[in-house]
Amino acid sequence: MGTHRIPQRYSSYAVGVGVILLFACDGDGSVHDHDDFREDVVMCEDAVAYLTSCCPSFDPHVLACNYSYDYTPGSCNSGATTESVSPALSVAESGCILSRSCNTIRASGVCDRAQIASPYQRSTSSSASHAAVCP
Repeated sequence: MGTHRIPQRYSSYAVGVGVILLFACDGDGSVHDHDDFREDVVMCEDAVAYLTSCCPSFDPHVLACNYSYDYTPGSCNSGATTESVSPALSVAESGCILSRSCNTIRASGVCDRAQIASPYQRSTSSSASHAAVCP
């Protein structure tokens, strides 16, 4: 029995169709980014670890240090929407915490403010943040 070969032009065509289908099925132009290797995330995690060692009753599980970004393009019936959540401690706040001694952190109320800090949130319709954790 002989072997059958697919002509080169058909295999190239099949690859091209596959690539087109891959991008066509990619969706509606939405963008989703959940990058936890950003500078603000890593610094927030370092600051939380430091706060845990400095503040006797600090619960590190309450303070969120993750990042997410979601963009959905508009349609005929609605406009585009953007939502993002940044770590509860900004780069500046994390740096401030990491540069202070544990005694200074406890005495200035940083432990208490950090414990109730919520993530920074932004959306098409609103923005939420919190008071400075580390002045």
